[in-house]
Amino acid sequence: KFDGDTLLTFKIHQYHNAENHQLARFRVSVTTDDGDLGLGLPEEFAALQATSEDARSDADLAGLLTYLEKSDAEWQKLKSAVAEAKKPLPEDPELVALRSQIKLLEMETPDDPNLVQLRKDVAASQTQVENRRLTLAQDLTWALINSPAFLFNH
Repeated sequence: KFDGDTLLTFKIHQYHNAENHQLARFRVSVTTDDGDLGLGLPEEFAALQATSEDARSDADLAGLLTYLEKSDAEWQKLKSAVAEAKKPLPEDPELVALRSQIKLLEMETPDDPNLVQLRKDVAASQTQVENRRLTLAQDLTWALINSPAFLFNH
């Protein structure tokens, strides 16, 4: 009992996707009782409840499960909890840090430029040692070219 105007809000849940089977006319009942009204199961499921468990087919149970998935709030809450539990855990930050450190340690260290030049010099020296006549001819030519008399004439 209210004095003055009262605004009532009705939510209608229709559990199928057929465009041509929408609600057209329906009846609204009002009561002063608190809490949810026990309207019961749809007719097909009430009949299924009356049959013995052995007589129920898999198709009947599948229909009932589909109805419960859509209408039962507790079922939906549990289903979302299971989906949340199946999500992968975030990676451990320490493990991520160790993997990045492994990648840094696997990278090849570049050679020192002085070491590279030294290796080239050793290779050139070994080539000279193997061919003594050529080295002697090069040394003699170098000495003649750098002599004061040669530089004065040219």
